[in-house]
Amino acid sequence: GKGRVLRCVRIERPPGRQAMMAAMWAALWLCAGAGAEDARPPVYTVRGEGYYDVGRQVGELARERIVGWLQTDEMAGLAAWCASAAGRGVFRALKEANAAAFPEYV
Repeated sequence: GKGRVLRCVRIERPPGRQAMMAAMWAALWLCAGAGAEDARPPVYTVRGEGYYDVGRQVGELARERIVGWLQTDEMAGLAAWCASAAGRGVFRALKEANAAAFPEYV
């Protein structure tokens, strides 16, 4: 089958815990959707006042890719599972664990 292609994001900030988390989430959101594996990966260079500003800029630049990825069968299935009786508790626990580990992002 087709593999996933990790998209690149260059953030011009010194590396640190927040920078690493921001890059990880940006890479996650920029994963290829259906058919995008054949496209040349984008590289976004942004400068911002803080991580929120950087994330907002990356989101604006990658909007079409993000929307396309969210509309894939895989993501639609995941959203349906998270809304199901089985998925709600697991998703709630995941959100609680992330909030405890990274309160600055909640």
